[in-house]
Amino acid sequence: MTLMSVEEEIRGFAHALAEDLDRLFDDLEGAAALVRRRLGSENANSRRWGPFQPDQLRMMEAEADSLLERHPLVYGAGIIFDPDRIVSPEQLIPWRVRGESGAPEAYGFDFDEHSRDYYDFLQLPWFAEPKATGEPKFTTPYVDFLGVDEYILTAAVPFADDYGFVGVAGSDIEVSTLERVMMRAAKNVSGRFVLLGAEGRIVCSTTARFLPGELLEQDTVSGHQLMLPTRVPTLSLYWE
Repeated sequence: MTLMSVEEEIRGFAHALAEDLDRLFDDLEGAAALVRRRLGSENANSRRWGPFQPDQLRMMEAEADSLLERHPLVYGAGIIFDPDRIVSPEQLIPWRVRGESGAPEAYGFDFDEHSRDYYDFLQLPWFAEPKATGEPKFTTPYVDFLGVDEYILTAAVPFADDYGFVGVAGSDIEVSTLERVMMRAAKNVSGRFVLLGAEGRIVCSTTARFLPGELLEQDTVSGHQLMLPTRVPTLSLYWE
């Protein structure tokens, strides 16, 4: 087995994963546009949106459920509003996750600032960066403490109205799901490879030589690295 053939196998996997992620961002853009169009038109003369009516909440839930159905990688999806832009704090995050049966179900967050379980998401990169830049964001792995409490990556697409930033359409991918995808791919790839996040930190690996969470020291290895060719570049593959 030549290096070139291994590289071709790795590139094939990289392009397949990148296509899945790009389709996810396409659908998040669609969800953001739908919410902006449906709810924005009904709140065109007000800086604060809402309170949302049952049919409006059902529309957002249905869009999240559709995302979960179309994207097996995704664990959770929904809309996250800027607290300064909506009337009812309890409607900040209409969020859906895969239940134990695999069917979508609602997931609640604690927005009581005096509670020890208060979910303070405003400075998290998936929210703060799209708000500041107006651009989509795909995070590296993190533990969503007091959120869904899972080890995840988050994809987010911002939307705005005439008053400015309103919120993001977002989705979570569990690292454990990416690990399963990697191990399936490893059956068809001759070499061993790892998925890297920002700054070279290992997300998941098909070899015990490189452990998740560790930093891949570029000056101590002699392999090959390929950035996933996605529209929101974050992840890369390394192999030897």
